Amino acid sequence: MKSLTRLFHRWTSHSKSRPPGAGTGCNNEFVATGEIRDEIVAESVMAVQEPVARGAAEGNNTVLKALQADKPDLARGLIAQGGDLRQRDDCGSVAIHYAAALGYIDVLEDLLRAGMDPWTRNHQGQTPLVYAMDHRQWQTARLLWQRHPQSMRSESRTGALMQLVEELCAIAVDSPWKAGEGESGFYQKDYSHHPRVVEIGVTLNDKGGIGRMRKAAQMVQEMLGQRAVGNLECAWDGIGDWMM
Repeated sequence: MKSLTRLFHRWTSHSKSRPPGAGTGCNNEFVATGEIRDEIVAESVMAVQEPVARGAAEGNNTVLKALQADKPDLARGLIAQGGDLRQRDDCGSVAIHYAAALGYIDVLEDLLRAGMDPWTRNHQGQTPLVYAMDHRQWQTARLLWQRHPQSMRSESRTGALMQLVEELCAIAVDSPWKAGEGESGFYQKDYSHHPRVVEIGVTLNDKGGIGRMRKAAQMVQEMLGQRAVGNLECAWDGIGDWMM
């Protein structure tokens, strides 16, 4: 298990990047009564208990271990039963880091509904959003960005610079891209640079030169990780003294 954890945390171009599974919700609604309702309740209970029972037999009886073992259905069953969400691996990551990195959108939604902090940090200070971006999981990245809290702002980071950084992060997360076709919204589908990203770089250079641009890039890296800021650095190539 320790070797699996080290592999999960290693930043590499070979990170797992398969698309997350589609949701299983249904829009059809009906009112169930009597025997029909009891049958539905019984089936729902079994749907939770069966994967949990199998996981216990296999030794994957915590949410974190279930995700480490690549068993999202088991993880969802354990979450539904009130499983421990605070267990950490050797690097300090918890279940929500794994759900984000592996692209398990349903598990991530369950964890958020269960009250898990979307901005919890591991021992390296990395959030689940950083893991989602580094592993090219655009759906989980977008969901986590929607939970972007105002509390992340500090007095030293308010004002024009923070507004531009937040705009950059929103572009990186929200612009069209998906696993296998890019690493962030800083690239368009044809790998050309997002025009607004280039424009923001010019604005930062005009208002503070390379020092201002470096500060913004550092803040983007803190929020989105190394892959995204690598794309940003390429987009800014040729602006002022950047990358010289």
